[in-house]
Amino acid sequence: MKVALGGGAPVTLASNQQNPVGPAVDDTRAYFGAFGNVSAVALGGGTSTILTTTSSVNDLMVDATNVYWTTGTTVSKVAVTGGAPAIVASGSQVEALAIDATNLYWTDYASGTVVEEPIAGGSAVTLASNQGGPIGIAVDATSVYWTNRDGGAVFKVAITGGTPTTLAFGQGGPTGIAVDATNVYWTNNTDGRVMTTPK
Repeated sequence: MKVALGGGAPVTLASNQQNPVGPAVDDTRAYFGAFGNVSAVALGGGTSTILTTTSSVNDLMVDATNVYWTTGTTVSKVAVTGGAPAIVASGSQVEALAIDATNLYWTDYASGTVVEEPIAGGSAVTLASNQGGPIGIAVDATSVYWTNRDGGAVFKVAITGGTPTTLAFGQGGPTGIAVDATNVYWTNNTDGRVMTTPK
């Protein structure tokens, strides 16, 4: 679905999808996972196109050339035009995914790690370890932000690495996370609150 930023009637982009995950959008299309597929549909709606098949989709992101998604044990990609998928990285329980112009970032819930890997290829770098169930992730120009659902905390670390900074603690199962120019926002799964704190 989509709706104008100012509100109004929602518009259906794709229908009859089973447990759709996403979407991620570029200038022309919305990309989503459903039915074990990675698909795309025009931002105005219409017939969706299957780009590739996959075992599952936990989270999904797009850049100018590829769609990236997590399956639970891998990070994979496929060209925005479709084709054969390729595994970018493997993990224990890969959950959320973030992207900027240079890197992919993801959380591995089971191993308690936050990981960074160059989009162009190269070695993955662990930005944080020994985390309490890292699940949601977001990125801005300088930092990576994530939620620890089991640990009840929100953290950030520089894209270049270093010691993580605690932004909030004592939260009720924080999960989803987003950032803007000044603040961090997250959802608390166990107490039903939406929270914010300055970066």
